[in-house]
Amino acid sequence: MPFSTILVVSAFGFGFLSGVMSGARHTALVYLAENAHRRPETVQGWYFYNKTKYYRMMMGGVKQGSRTGLKLTGWVGGWCLLDVLSEDARKYLAEKQQESVMPHGSSVISKLGHWSDGALAGAVTGLIGSIAYRLSSPTVPRMLLLGAVAGGASGALRDIRLSLMRGQDPRQQRRETL
Repeated sequence: MPFSTILVVSAFGFGFLSGVMSGARHTALVYLAENAHRRPETVQGWYFYNKTKYYRMMMGGVKQGSRTGLKLTGWVGGWCLLDVLSEDARKYLAEKQQESVMPHGSSVISKLGHWSDGALAGAVTGLIGSIAYRLSSPTVPRMLLLGAVAGGASGALRDIRLSLMRGQDPRQQRRETL
């Protein structure tokens, strides 16, 4: 299974679990607030009160979990798409530069690894998130930096994994992108 598919499925699972927990807690508090004026007085009343509360907690948790899971899946899927597009663009530019300019030397673009693709995708995702959530002006650079660092770290880990799979030392590896 491709790595991006694993990331997207994991993002949905993590988002769903997170949303279920927060949604169920929120729904329980809403139910308590709505029914504070008519608390049950009998054992049977308490049974149905709790039964209804737990049913609503489950439904509210599943609804919020689905929403959160789909949101996180969209963000991670967008990041994966940007990562793949930047990798393809980097490869295309490296091929064009090698065949036209430098037949013997190595170009700067061909030495860039997956870390640059991840950093670019992370920075663009951070920018889109900043615009979508209308973050304040001081927060936008932090969001860009966080996206670039997180994306660059994931790309660097991918570079290390690929070099170890080839049996090369990552520090002495000549950059050959896949």
